[in-house]
Amino acid sequence: MLLPVTWGRSGEQSRRADTGDLSTGGCFVITSDPAGVGERVVITLPHEATAGLRITGEIVYRIELGFGVRFAEMPQAARAALALLLADYYRDLESAGRLARRSQPASAPRPTS
Repeated sequence: MLLPVTWGRSGEQSRRADTGDLSTGGCFVITSDPAGVGERVVITLPHEATAGLRITGEIVYRIELGFGVRFAEMPQAARAALALLLADYYRDLESAGRLARRSQPASAPRPTS
Protein backbone atom coordinates (compact mmCIF):
# COMPACT_ATOMS: atom_id res chain seq x y z
CA MET A 1 0.00 0.00 0.00
CA LEU A 2 1.78 3.10 -1.25
CA LEU A 3 0.49 5.92 0.91
CA PRO A 4 1.97 9.36 1.60
CA VAL A 5 2.84 9.85 5.27
CA THR A 6 4.92 12.05 7.49
CA TRP A 7 7.20 10.68 10.17
CA GLY A 8 9.49 12.08 12.81
CA ARG A 9 11.06 11.67 16.16
CA SER A 10 9.68 13.48 19.19
CA GLY A 11 10.71 17.13 19.14
CA GLU A 12 11.91 17.07 15.52
CA GLN A 13 10.34 18.41 12.35
CA SER A 14 8.34 15.78 10.46
CA ARG A 15 9.58 14.44 7.15
CA ARG A 16 7.52 13.38 4.15
CA ALA A 17 7.74 9.80 2.90
CA ASP A 18 5.62 6.95 1.54
CA THR A 19 4.68 3.63 3.03
CA GLY A 20 5.68 0.56 1.08
CA ASP A 21 3.54 -1.66 3.26
CA LEU A 22 0.94 -0.93 5.90
CA SER A 23 -1.04 -3.04 8.34
CA THR A 24 -2.64 -2.57 11.74
CA GLY A 25 0.61 -3.82 13.28
CA GLY A 26 3.10 -1.58 11.53
CA CYS A 27 4.43 -0.20 8.28
CA PHE A 28 7.47 0.16 6.07
CA VAL A 29 8.58 3.76 5.48
CA ILE A 30 10.38 4.43 2.20
CA THR A 31 13.04 7.02 2.99
CA SER A 32 16.75 7.66 2.75
CA ASP A 33 16.66 9.81 5.90
CA PRO A 34 18.78 8.36 8.69
CA ALA A 35 16.97 6.46 11.42
CA GLY A 36 18.15 3.64 13.64
CA VAL A 37 16.71 0.42 14.97
CA GLY A 38 15.11 0.95 18.37
CA GLU A 39 14.20 4.60 17.78
CA ARG A 40 10.63 5.67 18.53
CA VAL A 41 8.91 7.60 15.76
CA VAL A 42 5.49 9.07 15.10
CA ILE A 43 3.88 8.16 11.78
CA THR A 44 1.05 10.40 10.56
CA LEU A 45 -1.29 8.81 8.02
CA PRO A 46 -3.80 10.78 5.98
CA HIS A 47 -7.24 10.64 7.60
CA GLU A 48 -10.34 12.33 6.19
CA ALA A 49 -11.95 13.21 9.52
CA THR A 50 -8.86 14.75 11.13
CA ALA A 51 -5.59 16.41 10.27
CA GLY A 52 -4.06 12.93 10.26
CA LEU A 53 -3.95 9.70 12.17
CA ARG A 54 -0.86 9.84 14.41
CA ILE A 55 0.58 6.49 15.47
CA THR A 56 3.68 5.94 17.60
CA GLY A 57 5.95 3.04 16.83
CA GLU A 58 9.45 1.63 17.10
CA ILE A 59 11.86 1.07 14.22
CA VAL A 60 12.51 -2.68 14.19
CA TYR A 61 14.70 -2.97 11.08
CA ARG A 62 16.49 -0.77 8.58
CA ILE A 63 17.49 -1.43 4.97
CA GLU A 64 18.76 0.85 2.22
CA LEU A 65 15.22 1.75 1.03
CA GLY A 66 13.86 2.69 4.45
CA PHE A 67 12.79 1.15 7.73
CA GLY A 68 10.13 -1.04 9.29
CA VAL A 69 8.05 0.26 12.19
CA ARG A 70 6.09 -1.83 14.68
CA PHE A 71 3.21 0.23 16.02
CA ALA A 72 3.04 0.62 19.78
CA GLU A 73 -0.19 0.09 21.67
CA MET A 74 -2.74 2.49 20.24
CA PRO A 75 -6.17 3.58 21.39
CA GLN A 76 -9.05 1.48 20.08
CA ALA A 77 -10.37 4.47 18.07
CA ALA A 78 -7.02 4.81 16.26
CA ARG A 79 -6.85 1.06 15.56
CA ALA A 80 -10.42 1.16 14.19
CA ALA A 81 -9.61 4.19 11.98
CA LEU A 82 -6.54 2.40 10.60
CA ALA A 83 -8.52 -0.78 9.94
CA LEU A 84 -11.15 1.29 8.11
CA LEU A 85 -8.49 3.03 6.01
CA LEU A 86 -7.07 -0.37 5.02
CA ALA A 87 -10.51 -1.83 4.27
CA ASP A 88 -11.39 1.14 2.05
CA TYR A 89 -8.09 0.84 0.19
CA TYR A 90 -8.54 -2.88 -0.54
CA ARG A 91 -12.21 -2.43 -1.46
CA ASP A 92 -11.19 0.26 -3.99
CA LEU A 93 -8.52 -2.04 -5.46
CA GLU A 94 -10.98 -4.90 -5.71
CA SER A 95 -13.67 -2.80 -7.38
CA ALA A 96 -11.08 -1.50 -9.87
CA GLY A 97 -10.23 -5.12 -10.72
CA ARG A 98 -6.65 -4.75 -9.50
CA LEU A 99 -7.01 -7.22 -6.65
CA ALA A 100 -8.18 -10.78 -7.03
CA ARG A 101 -10.97 -11.80 -4.71
CA ARG A 102 -9.71 -14.04 -1.97
CA SER A 103 -10.75 -17.61 -2.47
CA GLN A 104 -12.35 -19.50 0.35
CA PRO A 105 -10.16 -22.22 1.86
CA ALA A 106 -11.05 -25.73 0.81
CA SER A 107 -12.88 -27.69 3.47
CA ALA A 108 -10.92 -30.33 5.27
CA PRO A 109 -11.53 -33.88 4.07
CA ARG A 110 -13.98 -35.82 6.18
CA PRO A 111 -12.60 -38.82 8.01
CA THR A 112 -13.81 -42.14 6.71
CA SER A 113 -14.87 -44.97 9.00
